[in-house]
Amino acid sequence: METIERTQSPAVEEPAAAEEPAAQKQGLSPQKKGYLCCLLAGAAWGLAGVCGQFLFDQRGWSVDFIIPLRILLAGVLMLLLAARLEGRQGLLRVFAAGRDRADVLVFGILGIGLCQYSYYTTIRAANATTATILCYLGPVLIVLWVALRARRLPETNEAIAVALAALGTFLLTTHGDPSTLVLSKEALFWGLVSAFATALYSVQPRRLTAECGTLTSTGWGMVLAGAFLCLLRRPWSHVEGVFDPAAWGAFAVIVLVGSVLCFGLYFTGVALVGPAKAGILSATEPLVSTLLSVFWLHVSFLPMDYAGFALVVSTIFLLALSGKRTMEMDS
Repeated sequence: METIERTQSPAVEEPAAAEEPAAQKQGLSPQKKGYLCCLLAGAAWGLAGVCGQFLFDQRGWSVDFIIPLRILLAGVLMLLLAARLEGRQGLLRVFAAGRDRADVLVFGILGIGLCQYSYYTTIRAANATTATILCYLGPVLIVLWVALRARRLPETNEAIAVALAALGTFLLTTHGDPSTLVLSKEALFWGLVSAFATALYSVQPRRLTAECGTLTSTGWGMVLAGAFLCLLRRPWSHVEGVFDPAAWGAFAVIVLVGSVLCFGLYFTGVALVGPAKAGILSATEPLVSTLLSVFWLHVSFLPMDYAGFALVVSTIFLLALSGKRTMEMDS
């Protein structure tokens, strides 16, 4: 559209070009900020997942110790950040109305809490890259939900994406032999749970974050999820493993980068570009996770694993071609 206008009215080309530097000085557009936030969130999540695998495999830490404390600490830090950036007067807005209270409970416990617990349990049962790939079935669920909400059949690219996701998961779990399960049942179960929770926390809190603020909503969601998991899993009963500087450093990355930074960036991105685009853009996570797993933790993968990874990740990019109708439904 922009090209046609410039072709028909060459006289306006020069002023338009003159306006570009001025626009750049004003900073990135909201859409570009959303893109950048999602890309960085994916990369940071990849780093945090590999740090989690380092703690499980090389330091002997427990999921029941890491995750409840991680989410609770991150939630407190997020609320402190929200008080500074969104104003202290709005910190309790999520509890003002009954609908908001219900939304933040669902968002926190079934969204953030369930996603993080299931994701790191999958890492412990398999590895960070496999957990990430299974989690990336979430965007497929998001697009199917958008189609269901619009009361329409999935478009061609969406149907192909679902088929590729199923095939990728099949290769990842069986290496092409249906009589053999190379991935443990525990890893497969929790990986699929993490995909569902990822889809839920990407779609469900949009009204809440729009009305109460992204940082405030995410902070309270984390605090509620962390408190719930502390009561349920009792992390003080799972203090085990090696607690050296490297372990505490990895834990700090999980809390600060993998929780505060990641969720802050991701939900800012969701608010700016919508959950479907956010899921696509955060596909930097499996790339970072795979590279770090191979070169830092020396995890080995077979060709069938890489084929499964490629098929699942390809669905993210395929969904980007599913047409404006899908993307506009969540914007």
